[in-house]
Amino acid sequence: MTTLYTNGCSFTHGHRDHTMILHESGLKMHDIKQDAPWAWPRRLEPVFDAVVNEAWSGGSNHRIFRRSIEYLTNQSDCTNHVIVLQFTDLNRSEWYDNDSQTWAGQLNHRLIYDDRSWNKRGINRDFNKKKGKHNIENCALVGSDLQILMDFLMQLSAFERYCESRGISKILYTAMSSQCDLSEIVMAVNGKENDFRSLLHSVSSDDRAVINALLSQIRSDRVVMPIARLTKKHVESATDGHPNEQGHQVFAEYIQTQMRDRGFI
Repeated sequence: MTTLYTNGCSFTHGHRDHTMILHESGLKMHDIKQDAPWAWPRRLEPVFDAVVNEAWSGGSNHRIFRRSIEYLTNQSDCTNHVIVLQFTDLNRSEWYDNDSQTWAGQLNHRLIYDDRSWNKRGINRDFNKKKGKHNIENCALVGSDLQILMDFLMQLSAFERYCESRGISKILYTAMSSQCDLSEIVMAVNGKENDFRSLLHSVSSDDRAVINALLSQIRSDRVVMPIARLTKKHVESATDGHPNEQGHQVFAEYIQTQMRDRGFI
């Protein structure tokens, strides 16, 4: 039995009215928690015995790593899994609120509850909103862009080591867009002018050594094209770059080809 496991943000969970975010509340309207039936992971159901999509609109890379490792840890044997992680905006974060026992995240300056928390009973949402605002203003956004990048690479390196320890080898990494594309980071380190180049231009030799060491621990052959680059002609609107249903089909076909080329399926 072969299982596809995916995680990411709205580019993998589905967007449109399916997951419309109520501003500042962290709640979602017209959302029954499940990912959209037309999202690209569901389009691969005929190829796999099972598809588990734990992506969540507004989710952070912190959540992606946390939930992926949690899921894999609960599986007795992961060698029959194909893993596709879709990375998102590096500036997003999440934290655990012990008072309400909920995971909450930050999307720009909005509070986003995790899929296990957004409809949880007994949460003082007004109080949580104030705490979330405090966290965003004083914790989540204080790190420099360089620190945020290094944090992401450290988490990814740890994920790679975890998968190696569990015998998980069928892994692909995609991204929402070029702003979180691993290949763009590598090219910037090697001198190419892009969004990451200006960030890395003035880093100290010690920081550059750390970045290079982290990148050396990450399998570059697992990196595929970001979703937005493939679906730019198939978006929800002129002002919303999320892939529409046709865009999800385009990416489903692309990622299936990448899996076949690597002998994953």
